Amino acid sequence: MVDTKIDKRISNMIKVFLVIAVLINIKSIFTDFDRDCAYAVVNPYRFVLGDRLFLEMREPHQTSAVFLAFFEWLFVKLFNSTEGIVVYLQTISVCIYGIASVAFYRFLKKHTSDHIAGLTAITFFVLRAKQEVILAFSNAQILASLMLLIFLVDFFENRKLRYLVLSAFFLCVEIIAYPTTIVTFAAVMLLFAVYSRKKLRDMFVFGIICLVCGCAFLFSVARECGLKRLLSNCMFIVTSDETHSGKNFGWVYWEKFVVGMILLAGCLVIAYVVGSIFKISKRMIFAGLFSASLVILIICDGFLREEE
Repeated sequence: MVDTKIDKRISNMIKVFLVIAVLINIKSIFTDFDRDCAYAVVNPYRFVLGDRLFLEMREPHQTSAVFLAFFEWLFVKLFNSTEGIVVYLQTISVCIYGIASVAFYRFLKKHTSDHIAGLTAITFFVLRAKQEVILAFSNAQILASLMLLIFLVDFFENRKLRYLVLSAFFLCVEIIAYPTTIVTFAAVMLLFAVYSRKKLRDMFVFGIICLVCGCAFLFSVARECGLKRLLSNCMFIVTSDETHSGKNFGWVYWEKFVVGMILLAGCLVIAYVVGSIFKISKRMIFAGLFSASLVILIICDGFLREEE
C-alpha cells in the first residue's frame, strides 16, 4: 500500500516535470535566438536559393543544411516570404526532438523502470547542445547519435536485419550533420566485433550500407564541382576556419564542461544525501533521485538563464 502511494506520487511528479519541460520548449521557441541560431537558418536558406555545397558554400558545417532546407523551401513556397520563418523552424525542431524523446522513453522502458525512463526522456527533451532548440548541426548530430544507439541495441538484442540497416542509415545522418563524427564508424565496428554473433556478416552489411550512402552523397556533391575542386575546397575550409582551429580550444571551451561536471557531481551528492536520510538503498531509487535532481537543475537553467 505504501509502495503504491509512493509510486503514484512519483508518477505525478514526473507529469509535472513533463508539463514544465513542454513549457520550457514553448518559451524557447519564441525567445532563444542567440548563439548559432542565425547560422542554422541562413545555411539552409542559401541551399534553397541555389548555393551549392563546397562550391559557393564554404562553412565547415554546411552539410547539415540539408536537414532544414526542405522545411525552409516549403515555408517560402507557401507564404512567399521569410517573415516568421525562425519561429516556424524552431517549432519544427522542437516537434522532432519531442518525437525522438518519445522513442528514447519507449526504448528505456525495456531496460529500466518506467519512472527512470520518464525522467531520462524528459531530461533529453529539455537538454540541447548550446541550449538552443533549432535543429542546428549539433542537435542534428545528437538526435542521429541517439537513434544510432537505439537501433544498435535493438539489433544486438533481436538480431533483426532492419535494425542493422536503420543503425547504418543514422550513422550516415550523423556524419552529414557533423562530418568529423565519421570516427564513430570505427567504434561501431568494434561493437560488432565484441557483441555480434555473425561478426563478419554484420560488419560487411553495415559497412556496405554506409559506403553506398556516403558515395551517393559525395557523388551528388562532386558532380557539381568535380572531385579535384571538391577536395581542394575541403582543404581550404579546414585550414581557414579559425573558430574551430586548435589554437582557440582554450579554457573557454573547457569552462562549461567543467561547470557541467561539477553540477552533475552535485546531483549525485543530493541523491546520496536524500537516500541516506530516508534510508533508501535500492539502486533504482537512487538513480531516480539523481534523475530528478538533474531534471530540476535543467528546468531551472531553461527558465532562468540569461541570453548571451
